[in-house]
Amino acid sequence: PSLYAATCVSLLRPMAEEAKHPHLIMKSLNRTLCEYQASHMFLTMFLVRVDLNTFQVQYASAGHNQMLLCRKDGSFDELSAKGIPLGIMPEFDYELGETQIELGDRMFLYTDGVTEAEDLYQELYGKERLLDILSKNSESSSQDTLNAIKTSLGEYTRGLESNDDITMISFRRES
Repeated sequence: PSLYAATCVSLLRPMAEEAKHPHLIMKSLNRTLCEYQASHMFLTMFLVRVDLNTFQVQYASAGHNQMLLCRKDGSFDELSAKGIPLGIMPEFDYELGETQIELGDRMFLYTDGVTEAEDLYQELYGKERLLDILSKNSESSSQDTLNAIKTSLGEYTRGLESNDDITMISFRRES
């Protein structure tokens, strides 16, 4: 699986330079993976493009969990766009989602390993716990917020090894 993911990243880079819209990049990558793969593997992905001049956000999803835009007022926008995992159906049209990051808003991107982390009783960490930590840290720096989530996950799982990767990215619009 990690070799497949690395192959996807190497294919993605030139496609992202050529096409400017995430849904078109996703469509091109999907077509290529379907055409050349023999391993019957698939990949979920959430692709985001942020214009750093206007803070306009465009995104597309290939069967990935919804990302979060944490608004300055404490509300959350769940970013979702229609899409199936890459490598399954070659001519799928991915949906383009768009939003705007306002001053003080935080974008939070994460893999499902965060919400699907299990405790000793195989209960999932869940989205509600994640949203609670994000709410409690709404004024914190991105690094402090990520550290709070890592701490919460560690306490919840009591150090049990995860069955899935846990990846998180957080950034806030400051000006």
